[in-house]
Amino acid sequence: MREIIEEVLRVEEQASEILRKAREEAGRLRSDSEAQASRILAEATKTGRTMVQEGLEKARNEAEARKKLLIEEAGTSLSSLNDQDSESFERAVQGVLKILCRPAYRKDS
Repeated sequence: MREIIEEVLRVEEQASEILRKAREEAGRLRSDSEAQASRILAEATKTGRTMVQEGLEKARNEAEARKKLLIEEAGTSLSSLNDQDSESFERAVQGVLKILCRPAYRKDS
């Protein structure tokens, strides 16, 4: 009987040791997993940040190019409008000068 009790105690000690080692291994695995997840998350954050920055830079460049194009188009339109206005103004001035410079006897006609 005593041998059986001693055997049971010895098996219990072995089981306790196995459980202790298993808990240590589980803790080590959990710690390693958390570290790996942290590294993956940091890398994903860095990649995401880079992608967003590149997208913003591309959008800024496209917006700047579009702005320059619109400014050029506006300048061309304004120049054309100024040329037209200048011609219209010149015609109006010439018309007024003709009226003002007419002899008095021809002003009624």
